[in-house]
Amino acid sequence: MTSATTGFVVWAVDRLFFHGGMPPEVYGFLQVTIPSLMGFAGAEFIYWRQKHRQRA
Repeated sequence: MTSATTGFVVWAVDRLFFHGGMPPEVYGFLQVTIPSLMGFAGAEFIYWRQKHRQRA
């Protein structure tokens, strides 16, 4: 899922902002940032869910 999401975001940014000519620096930045953000969001969700269950 991470690979597909990263690929889609890279494709969308390339088409919407760079019209098919994305610089390699932006490509590399997205390849590192998207999986990191997904991991952070997943960890925050698990943390929130555990805290929510402890209160109930």
